[in-house]
Amino acid sequence: ISKGHGSIFNELHGLQYAAEVEQWFTEHIIIPIILILKERQYAQYQHISEKMIAMIQQEYDKDLTLEECASRLHYNANYLSSVFRKETGCAFSEYLTKYRFTMAKKWLDESELTVKDIAARLRYNNPQNFIRSFRKWEGITPGQYRERKQKSNVSMKQ
Repeated sequence: ISKGHGSIFNELHGLQYAAEVEQWFTEHIIIPIILILKERQYAQYQHISEKMIAMIQQEYDKDLTLEECASRLHYNANYLSSVFRKETGCAFSEYLTKYRFTMAKKWLDESELTVKDIAARLRYNNPQNFIRSFRKWEGITPGQYRERKQKSNVSMKQ
């Protein structure tokens, strides 16, 4: 903590007033310890959220929940929720949904999968629920998204 300052005892011994001692402890001990703890906390938060994001990217097509992540990572679900929100700026479920719709758009762009098949892959029991959710997030239905993308590809080829 007290790098390059020589003996801590010599430094303290040279101080005459309580205010000087208080200031010395604040500058040389308390603030550096707080900074070290904040760095460790930030690194831990980053590590946890990276693991959660990896789970989402690998298991977006399964019934993945915050509670499942908490169980696997051996943390409390409320704690993980707080950490994830601080690191990503959104809730776990929102991030998972965004990622699923990213995959849905990729499949709509690059495959011949039907909307029903995409909905099933993304764990929607009812394709209509998928279509409603997609419209809520994207402003258009999956079918309209695919049509718009196909039209833009045709016009780019001409």
